[in-house]
Amino acid sequence: ISYIYLIDDPGIPVIRSSINLSEVVENTYLIMTCSTRSTTILPDNLPSDLKPIMEYRWQRDNKNLTNDDRHIVSDNTLTINKVQRQDNKITYRCIAQESGSKLKRSKSLTLDVRCKYIVRV
Repeated sequence: ISYIYLIDDPGIPVIRSSINLSEVVENTYLIMTCSTRSTTILPDNLPSDLKPIMEYRWQRDNKNLTNDDRHIVSDNTLTINKVQRQDNKITYRCIAQESGSKLKRSKSLTLDVRCKYIVRV
């Protein structure tokens, strides 16, 4: 049996965050989740093991992110442990792509990190 289906660009990704991005304060944890919808047209009788899977990749200033001491990448989720001042104005990008396709879409956001001041009396 052969199947014909049309793979198209994924929908524009949406990035949701655990905190309001205008209120990111240094030393806080930030969790960002990326999601999009498939626009691929599949035949009704296509077995589920042949259906394309949406794959996600995260970048920081146009470089692919991998797990390190502050960044945890897990499928469509990126966790930043202890946001730092140096993260201010850094651009993070989520790239969505269906398996078996070269077509992809991305969404970017730039962090605005607020410094946490300690007032001693």
